[in-house]
Parts: sequence; structure tokens; C-alpha cells
Amino acid sequence: MNLKKYVTPGFADPHIHVDQFVSPAEFTKKSLLCGVTSLFSDPIDIVSICGYRGFKEFVRMTSELPARFFMWCPAEFQLTGSSAMEERSA
Repeated sequence: MNLKKYVTPGFADPHIHVDQFVSPAEFTKKSLLCGVTSLFSDPIDIVSICGYRGFKEFVRMTSELPARFFMWCPAEFQLTGSSAMEERSA
């Protein structure tokens, strides 16, 4: 099969956990080599350990990369009472 004249759009990875094993930058490098240009990330570990501030930093880090990241909102991500106000103002 000769596919030299065909172009495909980038692939999407529908459910990943970038924050578990490597940095978002390293994961993006490997993903782009496989044609993956959109990643749907579940940052459950960052949220469990670092809370909302960690989530915001993770979003900032991924926004600077050449692939497009979409974030899942983990069920563990809950803000209540005074901690919610502190986190939102951060």
C-alpha cells in the first residue's frame, strides 16, 4: 500500500495519567513521535498530593507544550469551607 500522498490528522489519547511516571514535556515528546497531538489527562495524583495549586501548575506546564492537553476533573478534587476560599485566591 502506497500512502505517500495521504495526510492524517493528529491522533487523540482519550485517557492518560501523565503525572504518574514522567514529566508532561517528556510524555509529549514521545506522544508526538507517535502522531498523538491531543491528550486527555486525568491529573488525579497531582490533585491528591498538591490540591488545587498543583492542578493549576500542571495546567500551566501543559499549556506551554506543542500538544494540546484537555484536563479531566478528578472526583477527589473537592474544595470545602475556608480551604476553598484560600485555594481560589491562590
